[in-house]
Amino acid sequence: MTAMSDRRMTCPTACSLLLITLASCAAPTPHDALPPDSIPARWLRAVQQQDWSAMGDMLAERAIYADTTKRDFDTEPYYVTGRQAIVELRQRAAAGTATDQVQFTLLDHYETGGVTVLHLNLDVEDSGESWGIQQETITLSCRVMTVLTVDDGKIVHVHDHADWAGAMEQVERMKSAKGG
Repeated sequence: MTAMSDRRMTCPTACSLLLITLASCAAPTPHDALPPDSIPARWLRAVQQQDWSAMGDMLAERAIYADTTKRDFDTEPYYVTGRQAIVELRQRAAAGTATDQVQFTLLDHYETGGVTVLHLNLDVEDSGESWGIQQETITLSCRVMTVLTVDDGKIVHVHDHADWAGAMEQVERMKSAKGG
């Protein structure tokens, strides 16, 4: 081993440093701070508006979606291949929690070599009963790192890294406040 290879960071270490760096960066801005016709801006709009058709149009046929942090929330990690499967997963997830509104705030981003890293705050508003809580409106907020890989004008890989553990803590506080 060379001295350089001894200093290589593991992915969790590198990702942690990236999160710390981005968390200390620029003030929040709306996602329209991205070029409005850029794929990342269009992707955020499609997810935010739950526009399944627009979402599907941006994905490559064999696109991959992963969110390994879901295990910290209410489900198994997501790892889905294929445009239609990704759109259907997003639809099921929104329907399963009665999602009424999704709002992103772009905290920071950068693009290099066909990869865009988005540091976001995600606010989700659900109605009815979700996560064992029955109330008119349930609002959760969490930080998300979304990594989009684009090839030939299509998204080929979406990987979300969300603070679902923090979101789950919010759910538990709501349950405790309701006596549940």
